[in-house]
Amino acid sequence: MTPEESAPLLAAWGTLSYLRSIVDLIMHTGMRRSEILALRWGDVDLRWRTITLTCTKNNGRRVIPINDTVAAVLNAWPRVVGTDALLPALNGPMVTRGFARACRKADVPNLRLHGLRHTVRVLLGDGGFNLRAIQQFLEHKDPHITA
Repeated sequence: MTPEESAPLLAAWGTLSYLRSIVDLIMHTGMRRSEILALRWGDVDLRWRTITLTCTKNNGRRVIPINDTVAAVLNAWPRVVGTDALLPALNGPMVTRGFARACRKADVPNLRLHGLRHTVRVLLGDGGFNLRAIQQFLEHKDPHITA
């Protein structure tokens, strides 16, 4: 996603404000949609500024650092009484459909939610991180996927 594409997309979200939070989490952590939807407050340590994923796509455990943007998103996130889940009322198809609708409304063609992980890869590479570090951060088994 280019900076030019992000402004109209932000405006297109409208009442789907949860999308902004999810996109911020993806763009600043490299997390997958499924990992975000499975997050529990017990996985988040705002004091030590980490998110611990205990069951990832590759069945591994991953600790992700929290930057200021992610901390702000999580601090603003409403807690739902009776559950430890961050997003108890959302599922994958709901998020994907909402994101696709916002992209159509913003006239940003061919952008998928998972494509934001590719944007993270490019931004990390442009920031000087080596391929191996990016591979580990995004939890790619095969370096060819990262490349």
